[in-house]
Amino acid sequence: MRSASQKPELRNLVVEESSMATSPIPAPEAQAALSPFSRVVGVFFSPGATFADIVRKPSWVLPLVLTTILSIGVSFAINQRINWREFMN
Repeated sequence: MRSASQKPELRNLVVEESSMATSPIPAPEAQAALSPFSRVVGVFFSPGATFADIVRKPSWVLPLVLTTILSIGVSFAINQRINWREFMN
């Protein structure tokens, strides 16, 4: 509930039209999207442009595939080095 002192303030508010609302907004120039593999390379060599492209159109497929492959490779390498029978005893 508004107090009596707030009511006169609300009546005196004036809304002005902005000239910005009627002016056309130019469309941003379409930039060529980076391929998923060029994003991976771009993270190391041109991170600013790469992260701007990721913000514009995020994708999760290639990071998931790379993480899966890396995990399998590390698991395989560890499994080759460790003798599990000795480890469990």
